[in-house]
Order: sequence, then C-alpha cells, then structure tokens
Amino acid sequence: NNDFSAMKRGAGGSTVAGPIWNRFMRNALDGTSTEQFSKPEIEYPDKPILRGDMEGGTPIKIDRASGLLATEMTPESFIEEKIFRTGHNILFYVDPEDPTGPVPSESDRDGAYPKWEKAVQRWMEENDWKADEGEIPTEYDNVHVFENKPSLSIISPYEGETLSGDIITFKAEAFALRGISRVEFYVDERMVSEGRSEPYTGRYIPNMQDKNGYKTLKAIAYDDIDNSESAIVNFNLFIQKTNLTATWSAPKNKEIFDETEFPIQIKLEVPDGVSQVQLFAAPASDPSQYTLIRTIASGEKNIETFWNTIPKKAGTYEIYAILTKDGIPSRVNGIEVVLDVPEGE
Repeated sequence: NNDFSAMKRGAGGSTVAGPIWNRFMRNALDGTSTEQFSKPEIEYPDKPILRGDMEGGTPIKIDRASGLLATEMTPESFIEEKIFRTGHNILFYVDPEDPTGPVPSESDRDGAYPKWEKAVQRWMEENDWKADEGEIPTEYDNVHVFENKPSLSIISPYEGETLSGDIITFKAEAFALRGISRVEFYVDERMVSEGRSEPYTGRYIPNMQDKNGYKTLKAIAYDDIDNSESAIVNFNLFIQKTNLTATWSAPKNKEIFDETEFPIQIKLEVPDGVSQVQLFAAPASDPSQYTLIRTIASGEKNIETFWNTIPKKAGTYEIYAILTKDGIPSRVNGIEVVLDVPEGE
C-alpha cells in the first residue's frame, strides 16, 4: 500500500484486476478474427552498454608463463593481450540526455552518478565481483630474463666450409637452465629441420632447384618457455648434379588418396649398382617437414614397399628417393600425390 502497510492476501493485481480485465477483453473482442503481430526488426544500438555488454577497458600485454606484464624479452609466442575492465553503474557510460552518444567525461556525468557509483562499488567489494581479468599486474615477467637465455654454438659446419651430398647434417651444442626443448635449423631463412635431444642435429636435404653457392645457416635454441638464442655460420653448398633417375610405377603422379587407402604401395625401378634407397615424403607447402618412409638396403633394381603412416596434414606431397651408389647419396626425381586426410593436432 502507499502507506507501506502490507496488502491483504489475495488483493494483488492477478487476483483482483486480472480477472476483470480478462472478462472485459473477451467481450470487447468477441466475434473478431485473430491477428498475428509482425515480429519487429530491432536495430540494436552500437553502444555496448545499451546492448547489455560492458565496454571500454585497458588492453595489456601479459606473459602467459608468469601471468605478469610482458617485457621486451618476452617472446611473441608467449605474449597475449588481455582487456582489463571493471564494473560501473550505467551513468558511467550513458548521458541520460543523449543515451547513444559518447561516454560522458567525469565532469559531464549526471548528478546522480556519485551515489549510484558508490552503491555499485560497495556491492562489487562485498561480493568480490570482477568483470573479467581482475586487477592489472604490477610486476614484470620474471621468467623470460637474461639469465634464462640458452647458450648455443654451431659445431658443424664451420664458417666457410664447403658441403656436398644430398643429405647434409648440421650439429649444434646448447644449454639452458630450464633445459633445451628444441634446436631449429634454417638455411637462408627457411626452416629445414629441428633437433629435440642431444646431440642436437638436423638433416638438410637440398631441393633439386637449390643452386650451388654460399648459404647462411642459422640455429635457434629454445627452452620450455621459448627463451631463445641464435647462432649463424655461412657455408658453401656444392652439389654435383646426378645422372641417376628412378622410374615410378606406383603410385601414379598426382594420384589422390584418403586415409582409408593407407598403407600406400610404392613401386619404383632404380639403376644398377644402387646399394641403398631412402624414400621420403614432404608436404609441398613446407618441404622441410619431410618424413622418412623407408630405408631399403638392397641391390635389387625393382623396389616395392609401403607408406604406412598417415600424415597429420592434408595436401600435396612429394615422394622422392635418395639413391646411394658407390657410397655417394644422390637425390633423384620424385612424384606428387594428393592426400585428403583428417587434419591432426
């Protein structure tokens, strides 16, 4: 009641006014057809708070490993940007005279804002409520620091060394307080291999199109949270072009396979005198991610084997061979296949 006294039980609108209005409308609409209202096209305002969303906030770069503020030593792979926001009453975001307009400045807020805000802030404190990310950290990343950087040196090749052969091995030594997770090897900025255990080695199989001449080898050592160190040497690539060839009878060039067709049969004929055949598969999109299919030590001309393991990535793959004759390995022509397989993790 208006005098704040309790209403009598059963005196509410659903009991008294509701039935009266129901009877009136039934009599008023008796004999008329039922009409359906069209669903209105609602244009929601651009202002987030008027759509029920919070707006604003401060974007802060955070180190994922420590949860602290990122620094210049935090690697990109461990930086994430978080938006830190807090709650306010609606008058923080809205000018009642211009609801869809800009957020009012502190001096332009409605006169009721201070009392409303005080109540909202008190409620937030009493209920330990946070909009999303909580408080902005005040300390800086303490795990991506200079003392945690790995040490790294390239053992092979040495500066200016001439390398030849169709399989070239790189070697590096690395140490880190947190341990080494991997060492990546790049030739002219293209990743060719990585080593994950000591000794840290990588195999480089030059492409058929690679030209002889000086190349830059870069090795990068990482610990478990991507603290890193790099080292560089230059080497001279000298590949003698081979006259060896292989004749492929299976699979057919450009043939398409799905996962149900594994294992894929591989058949090829090699020249006389070949003592070893190594078969590889490499995705055309990243040839450095090659896989050794099989090593076959045989003097046979006709080679038959199977590609058993389904790759985790679909796409075009080159199947190629490295033939060893008279102790010299040579990369020979290959074929392309298309794999329509589920993408793995």
